[in-house]
Amino acid sequence: MKTTKRTCLVLLTVACSLLLAPWALTQEPDVAAGPQGTALTNNLAGGTNSIEAANAGSNAPASAVVNEAATNPEEGSGGEPQPIVMFGQDVELKAGESAEAVVVIGGSAKIHGKVREAVVTVGGSSEVDGEVGEAVVAVMGNVHLKQGARIHEDAVAVMGTLTVDPGVKVDGDAVSVGGKLAIADAAKVHGGKVNVGLPIPFFNSDWLRKWLRYCVFELRPLAPQVGFVWTIAGVFFLLYLFIAAVFPRPVQACVDHLTRRPATTFLMGLLTKILVPIVGVILAITGIGLIVVPFLWAALFFAAVVGKVAVLEWLGLKLGRHFGKGFERPLVAFLIGTILLTLLYIVPVL
Repeated sequence: MKTTKRTCLVLLTVACSLLLAPWALTQEPDVAAGPQGTALTNNLAGGTNSIEAANAGSNAPASAVVNEAATNPEEGSGGEPQPIVMFGQDVELKAGESAEAVVVIGGSAKIHGKVREAVVTVGGSSEVDGEVGEAVVAVMGNVHLKQGARIHEDAVAVMGTLTVDPGVKVDGDAVSVGGKLAIADAAKVHGGKVNVGLPIPFFNSDWLRKWLRYCVFELRPLAPQVGFVWTIAGVFFLLYLFIAAVFPRPVQACVDHLTRRPATTFLMGLLTKILVPIVGVILAITGIGLIVVPFLWAALFFAAVVGKVAVLEWLGLKLGRHFGKGFERPLVAFLIGTILLTLLYIVPVL
């Protein structure tokens, strides 16, 4: 029962983290939060230049204090270690350093020092050979407890592998949900050893972890590190190419309308996306509308595909006209627009 409650708490924490991660990625770092926290965060992220930039314009003694606080996190205001929260980057806590807690979303954590509370990673792995005062939790990532690690509570890997090397001491439970549990004979786990399998096999792969880290957390549809998104993009490219070649007249009509009234077309498309789900629900409630809804969605899907091809051609025409008339042909413009939009899809946040 105790393990079940903890597992439910971990999953609830993960759900909240996934909802808040895109919002947090858009926030600017708070440089004015204090020299100690700023220096520690940038030092752990490997940002030595960022530390110097943050202290640009200050006098030499102030810069020296910031760098000293980064080297010795326990020294500073009140002598209290600071929490580390990082999005989309890896964190390494070196030997001799301390932190209140470590939370990494879209990255991994290496703990060689001491963490007073918990170490939590979402979409990344945790590697520990130091001391953690509470639990070590990795969601969609692995937990590797190396020789010399001391965990005062639980070690949990959700959709990942939990590995415990010889010489490791875990005061609580060792739990793996949807992954593997590998505990050495010489390791000391005082609590239970639990390995919970998931009924759906593909949950055990790392495709979801890579998609969350490189696409969702970086707010982009395509990422070079995620293979399956390129397969989906390739399928849609072939579908768009088929529409552009077989149905040139309706595509051209949309391109002409985009050229004449781009703002009106954008607003009408946005309004359609908002109203269509509402209309579909109303039709479904009536009962008779259940017959109409499949045809409505099919028509909207075809219209959306034609509209997407028109947007790609419109972008290609806008760019191609600067290179000569040969680039203004519909299929050539479609290819140029596809390349342009693909490059934009790879850029994080944009």
